This record gives sequence, C-alpha cells and structure tokens, in this order.
Amino acid sequence: MKAAVAYFSGTGNTLRTSEVFKAYLEAKNYEVDMIDISKHNEHLQGYDLLVLGTPRYTKTSSHNMNDFIEKHVSKRNNPSADVITFVTYGWAPAFGHLTLKDFVTKQGFKVSGARAFLAPSNFYMYNEKQQPKQSEEEIRQLYKDIHRDVLNLMDSYVSGQVQIDKASTLKKKLFKTVTKLSHDKYVSNFPAAVLKVDGDKCVKCKVCVKQCPHGNIALEDGKITFGGGCASCSRCMHVCPKNAFKYNDKSFEQYNLRQKGIMEQL
Repeated sequence: MKAAVAYFSGTGNTLRTSEVFKAYLEAKNYEVDMIDISKHNEHLQGYDLLVLGTPRYTKTSSHNMNDFIEKHVSKRNNPSADVITFVTYGWAPAFGHLTLKDFVTKQGFKVSGARAFLAPSNFYMYNEKQQPKQSEEEIRQLYKDIHRDVLNLMDSYVSGQVQIDKASTLKKKLFKTVTKLSHDKYVSNFPAAVLKVDGDKCVKCKVCVKQCPHGNIALEDGKITFGGGCASCSRCMHVCPKNAFKYNDKSFEQYNLRQKGIMEQL
C-alpha cells in the first residue's frame, strides 16, 4: 500500500503532525511519501491513501492547498485513493478540515477522515493578552494530545470506519467567505501592513528570503522588501537568526521552529 502525506507548514506544527501520520502508516507497512506542497511541482500518482494537511487561516484551510490539489491531485491518477484531511490550529474553533474535505469531495474523492488538531500557538505575538506563549509543559501536553488523536483517527480508518469532526455548516460557509475576503484584501499584503525589519539587527543573511514558501521576500538595495503574495504563515518572523522582525513595531520572543518532532519529544 502506498500513501502520500501532503502538507503545507509555516512554522512547523503541521509538519510535526504530518510526521505522526507518517510513523503510524509506516508501522502498518505503508510506503509513505512526505510531500511539502510549497516545493512539489509534480502530479501525485498511484496512491492508495492521501493525507492532506495545512494550518488553518481564518478558521479554514490554507488556500494554497486547494491550488495544489487543482494542479497536482486528480482522481484519474489516483483512482483507488481514500483521503484524510486535517488542519492544525492554535486557538478558537477550526473548520479547515471540513472546507478541505468539501473541496476534495468535489474532485471525486471519498474522504474517510477529517480532523482539526489543537497545536501550540505560533501566533501569540498578534494577541499576547488573549493567547500568550505557552510553557514547555503546555506544549508537551498538546503534542501528547495530537499523537493520541492521530492514532485514534487512523485506527478508525484502518478498521473501515469514517471519522469526520462535526461543525456548524452555517459557520463553515461564513468563514469560507471571510477567508476569501480577508485573503484578497488583507492577508496577501500582511507584511506591508504590520511587519518591519530592524535594520540594526538585520545582517542581510537572506534566510527569510530563502525560507519564504511563496517567494514573497527579497533583499533589495540592502533592505528586506515584501511582495503582494503573502500567505501569512509567519515563517519569516520566526526563522530569522537575529530576531530582526517586528510586529506593529514591537519585538517578540520567537517560536521554536527547530523543535524535535513529536515522536522524538514523547
């Protein structure tokens, strides 16, 4: 049996969750390909199972996963494939696993599981009072919960049961609309509105330029500049080795992108 775990991950939560899916499937003797959709430009072919995961943005899934599916994932190339969709999120309800399920279903696939996983918050700098940075103990507990819930979802799948989280259909439709509007009017221009780079700290290493999954950052005339194609993944803010990025003119404690995988930590 052959499976693909295709994911988009800004700061690592979805990647680490994807690795738990991979470990489970390999233990069940699946041949597993891990596919970072921000780097993959080929059609997926011949899979028995597709696990599709993204962070949730405005409570729905990342729009670039839909783009990837339209370009590279088809029922014709994967005629017997089941699909499992998931999102990771840091706070408030998430509907992305369901909006992604709906999108995949329209492509002709059977969705056998859909789940949202509460992960460590990597957006705490946006609202520190409401969502403060979590302690190592809190983060470890969230990883334990993710590990437990992935195993529960996959145990259901291999036993032939469909496990799909429920949520308000009305709210799901509302947030699909909100996501489109916010992306068109705000998210794509997120850096220009709220991000700055401290010129005294920046050493022109271009780590943020190289790490941006959408090629939206450049070093021009000695300064970091942003284009209009941001996905608001926040990777640039946390990957900077000098912590030179500022949000609304304030510095912040970076999220630890270099954490070990969930399986290693547990």
